[in-house]
Amino acid sequence: MTDIIKIGLHKPTGQFMHVDKASNGLSCDCECLKCGEKLEAIQGEIRAKHFRHYTDKDCDGSQETALHELGKQILIENTQVQIPQFGLISYTEPVAEKRLEKIRPDVTAKYSDQSVHFEIFVSHMVEDKKDNFIKEKQLRCVEIDISDEKTSTYEEIKRKVLETVENKRIIFWETEKVQQTNNESNGCMLQFLVLIGVFLGLAWFISKR
Repeated sequence: MTDIIKIGLHKPTGQFMHVDKASNGLSCDCECLKCGEKLEAIQGEIRAKHFRHYTDKDCDGSQETALHELGKQILIENTQVQIPQFGLISYTEPVAEKRLEKIRPDVTAKYSDQSVHFEIFVSHMVEDKKDNFIKEKQLRCVEIDISDEKTSTYEEIKRKVLETVENKRIIFWETEKVQQTNNESNGCMLQFLVLIGVFLGLAWFISKR
């Protein structure tokens, strides 16, 4: 029994296509990411929409890889995303797999004149080595979990990537450093106010003698 195939590779554009966006039958012009076989879009009223191999090949279609690529593609095709703590942010110039020293974030974009990175989690969370590198280099980075969306509709996947926040994890955001600096400044201010209070107390005491 093969897995349900929801995402294929659209041959004319080289883009990943969800069956919800495909033309019916072979006119979808899609192929299997894993084996390269023609895919047929099945969009009847009874069964859930899905792709099937034209020759009924026993192949799972590499759906984890396809979903990972579709997640990146959705980010690249859009300019806004909801993230924890900061809500809706607008970004520009999104690109996939842009090398950054020894890592390749899934998607890199610009936000507030600085780089922001996105990692798509389908089968594996960001590994510790990469996670630590991001934190050490203080790189803005958000991980987006769509691991449960292998059989979801296109709109459900898009909503998980762009709109929901419960499935997202901030790996690093530079406001953590700003907050630490603010805390240190607040501590210094408190010490200063305490010294002022002590000085005024002494002055009052001396004046009463």
